[in-house]
Order: sequence, then C-alpha cells, then structure tokens
Amino acid sequence: MTKAFLKTVIAGAALWAGMEVRAVDMSKSYFGFDAGPSWVQSEQLKDVDDKKAHFSTGVRADLMWGVMMNQNIGLQLQTGVIWNRMSRVGTITTNPPPPPPPPPPTESGEAYEFGHGDLYQIPLLLNVVYKFSPEKAFSPYIGAGAGGELSLFDATFPTARLKDTDITFAYQAFAGVRYRLSDRANIGLGYKFLGTTDQDWKDNGLRVRLDHLFTHAVVAAFTVHF
Repeated sequence: MTKAFLKTVIAGAALWAGMEVRAVDMSKSYFGFDAGPSWVQSEQLKDVDDKKAHFSTGVRADLMWGVMMNQNIGLQLQTGVIWNRMSRVGTITTNPPPPPPPPPPTESGEAYEFGHGDLYQIPLLLNVVYKFSPEKAFSPYIGAGAGGELSLFDATFPTARLKDTDITFAYQAFAGVRYRLSDRANIGLGYKFLGTTDQDWKDNGLRVRLDHLFTHAVVAAFTVHF
C-alpha cells in the first residue's frame, strides 16, 4: 500500500467522521485517556531466514475523543504513542563488516548483523465502540477501528545507526469494562490489540523489514463526558 493512498484513506475517514459528528448532539461527546504496559510480538524478519526481531515490554498511552451516536454505540477518534525496546533485531547491510570476524553472508551476498534500539508507534484511528448496559455501574464494552500509523525505528548496529520512519495501514480491536464514578466520569480496565501491515526502515546502508507488527496492551482508562 503506497503512502499517498494511505494518506487519502486517512483524510477521507477524518472527513467522514467530522460529517457524522456534526449530525449528532455534541452534548453527548466525551474525552478519554488510557495507558499501560505494551508487548510487541517477536516478528520474522523479511529477507533473512530464521531470524526474528525481539521486543521488551514497553508502554502505550492514548487520547480519545468521541461522540455517542445513541445509548450504546459511539464513534471515536484516537491517537497516542507506543514505545518498545528492541532487545535484539537483525538487519541486512551493505556496509563493510567490522573485523574480526565478519558477519555470516546471506544467500544474496549481503551481510547480516544484530543490533538493538527503540520502536515508536503513533497510530491515528477511527473506532466504533459498543457499550453494554451503560446505565449500570459496571459497563463492559467492545470496539474496533482502522486508520494509519507512523512508526519510528531508531537502532544501533555494529556498522552504523539506522533511524527511519514508515507510514502503514493500522487496525485495532479492544474490549474492557468501565466503572461509573458519576454521571460524567468513569474509570476502566481494558485490553487493546493493534496490528499493522508491512514495515520497512532503511538508512545508512542498513534495512529492516517486517511483514507486520502485532502489539498488545493492558490499559487503565479515565473518561469524562460533557
């Protein structure tokens, strides 16, 4: 998927969301924040057989602004940041290998080396939320969404540093339960799954490619209704 096409899709979704929001009572809008630990699944590296990128536990934090279309269904815009440390990641490199010994060659003749660094994900998503029994003190909810993601990869390898960004399609599913503190405020605990299409970072003769990213998070939430 090209970046130009993805930007068009995101802009169209934002425009559609704005038209929908204007059609409802703005007194039903709300603002939310959630945060908690995140885990990125170890992923198979493209171009290199039997090698994976490994991630340590990180942090996810999100801001949400939404409108209840009716008592149960809400439309929500979400953005935030997810950080995870890449504790071990491999790269294809065209740089001269550091002696001694040189990294083992791949079938393509390029060298392969290990490094470590940081991965930042910044999603922008349009979500649909369904709340069960919102009039009760405890209210379960589920939701799903889609949009785009800006990812920043900053890693250090023996031969050079790789720092690059990529824009990909992103999709999300989430669920949890909220507890009503008052008519206008509630707290909650939830689970979020975020997936993206292929990622591709390259810089200084280095390249890291993944078929996808799957990120899991458990978050504590606070929401205020206007």
